[in-house]
Amino acid sequence: AEHLEYDGAIYVSNHPSAVFDPILAALSAKKELNFIASAEWFGKGVKEWIFRNELNMIPVYRPWLMKNGEKVDNGDMFTECYAHLEKRKRLIIYPEGSSITVSWLRELKTGAARIKLGAEASLNSGQEVKIVPIGLNYSNAHRFQNRVLVNVGSPIDFSSLYSQVFEDEKERAKAYTERIAEGMQAQLLHIQREEDAKLIKSVVKLLTDAMMKEVGLENNDTVGAFNIKKQIIKKIEGIKATNPEQLQSLENELYDYIGRFEALGFRRFNPFE
Repeated sequence: AEHLEYDGAIYVSNHPSAVFDPILAALSAKKELNFIASAEWFGKGVKEWIFRNELNMIPVYRPWLMKNGEKVDNGDMFTECYAHLEKRKRLIIYPEGSSITVSWLRELKTGAARIKLGAEASLNSGQEVKIVPIGLNYSNAHRFQNRVLVNVGSPIDFSSLYSQVFEDEKERAKAYTERIAEGMQAQLLHIQREEDAKLIKSVVKLLTDAMMKEVGLENNDTVGAFNIKKQIIKKIEGIKATNPEQLQSLENELYDYIGRFEALGFRRFNPFE
């Protein structure tokens, strides 16, 4: 929780639940956050005023949503972000650029990196703008009274990039974004290859409870369960990369069993409890 309290920092989070994600961030932090949010939410008049002044939202236009190839200019957004950081205010951005309910990190846009680099260049204070990763891990993002683990990492270390020479600022922002992705993935149950998600999800269901009992963790130990699941994912991905045929029979048996279990109407339950 202490990593949520840096002044003049940019917080980056995954975005599995459009409405609840910013609420969770705001509830978890002691200090005020300013949210970079898609401009199409804002509207005009009183609604825009409320979003900007009461909800601390900064509008950003998403080029891929523009109709008829209409060009957008987010210069005002960058300028406003620089001003906030100069005043030691805190920003939060969802660099995936949209909300889709998956447990892993999707491809990131470069906005967070560009804000950091632009602010450090324009402020001329010599002070680094920290970027802090947040991982929102829902047990079920679409059902009430389910658990969510909010993981907040330490500020991301960019020091190895400072001395590198890049072709242009676009390449620099790309390299910084890759480093941001690494920091965010560490806070999530991240899967390297989406096509492995079904197998990994099934193996996680099969093994987590048994492994928690084996190492003496309580059923309600959310952090312990998260760490166990991370280890399972790492192991399965390692086997998949080096010896995929070793998993094939297990994969077939799991899918067959889960299919028969769900056919009986038990979709809401863990088939391995």
